[in-house]
Amino acid sequence: MIIGCSAKEAWVSGMMKMLSKYLEGEVFPALARHYKGADEKLEVSSSWLHYVDLMTTYDMRMRTLATTGTPIKGPFYEFEGVPGRMSLLSVFDEHPDWLQIWAKIELKDAEDKLKLEIDLERSWSIVSREKNQLANAEETESFILSSRLDSKAPLIADSVVRISWTMIERALSLPSKLMRIQFIRSSATLFLNHFFISLLQRCRDVDITSAVLEDDELLTVIGSVNAAKYCESVLQQWNDDISFLEMGVANDNQHRDASFFEDEIMFLVKLGTDSLVEIMSGILLQFDALCWKYIQNIEHLGEENIASNDKILEERNLSISPEFMYALEMLRDRMEIFRLNLNSQDFVDLWRSIADGLDHFIFSSISASNVRFSVMGVHQFKVDMGALLLIFSPFCSRPEAFFPCISDSLKLLALGFEEVNHLLQVFQKERSQ
Repeated sequence: MIIGCSAKEAWVSGMMKMLSKYLEGEVFPALARHYKGADEKLEVSSSWLHYVDLMTTYDMRMRTLATTGTPIKGPFYEFEGVPGRMSLLSVFDEHPDWLQIWAKIELKDAEDKLKLEIDLERSWSIVSREKNQLANAEETESFILSSRLDSKAPLIADSVVRISWTMIERALSLPSKLMRIQFIRSSATLFLNHFFISLLQRCRDVDITSAVLEDDELLTVIGSVNAAKYCESVLQQWNDDISFLEMGVANDNQHRDASFFEDEIMFLVKLGTDSLVEIMSGILLQFDALCWKYIQNIEHLGEENIASNDKILEERNLSISPEFMYALEMLRDRMEIFRLNLNSQDFVDLWRSIADGLDHFIFSSISASNVRFSVMGVHQFKVDMGALLLIFSPFCSRPEAFFPCISDSLKLLALGFEEVNHLLQVFQKERSQ
């Protein structure tokens, strides 16, 4: 059995060496010359990729043949996949310029495939589980973005991930770690970076901070944020794979915990964070513009009700201030767009940031104006703020917890004269001490 194994290894080794010599001496030199000299590289590129496919398939078959039946402790034993000394792809190790040509061909092929989809409107449409099936009102939303549907990412993001992984799979068949790193950096990583830059440009093309922001423009930015979040999640998963862990360390010897796609992930995180901050700023600007008259006249809240009725109306009979209604309607519509289209993780961060911004905006507007509320004005202000909190009630059980300044203001305004006097005495004692 040992003799049979050795003979089989010798035959496979001989075949691999013979083919490697032929590829290195005849095939790839000619392909490289034609690639460098041809204006139209399509035919050369197709031939190059075809040969690579044949070489990869042949390597796999030879490994299967050599390792069938008995454990191998010869030249196949110490290497991953098809070993370096016994792989047809090892011809690229001796000719790094060929490896670069191959990477350029893969990159061009990938970008050509993406061009067919990137300009299609349906490629950027946001699809979520909630839109694919009837949503259960009591269903708990998942905050683990394990798929494109969880991330609500557009279809184009899935195409980018799939095309990138095809290039990476080719790279993983290369026999040496250095070759894999060089190939992935020159093909898949560049391809991903080009797409990420296009996401950034889509966000920059929209003036998010404009006081007049259309829904379509908002959805454009949301789609880019979701695509970035999905790609970030995928890159994190790839980073955890043993192959990328090894390449990450080999690529950055100074940092043993370096991740292979660290720079790309940081870019995506910044893109998402900056976009959410701009969205929040845009919402606050719109809110400010729509309720400007309300804020300017906040000291006179409820006066129209007193003027029209001899008897002071009860709080439960009051309606929302008309000047405040437009801002609330805008906010409600925007929050619904975010809930339906933005991925769950970013949606939580966004609505909490918007709540915090509104809380400080309204409170600072009151304190800066030294407002003196009438009794009726206190009731009206409480009704208006209750309507504001109601918009956020679908997202949490106690929305007032995310409006601490407004909540404290309402508590102070609800105090009676005796309670106010007692509070003032306490403050005076603390100051004197």
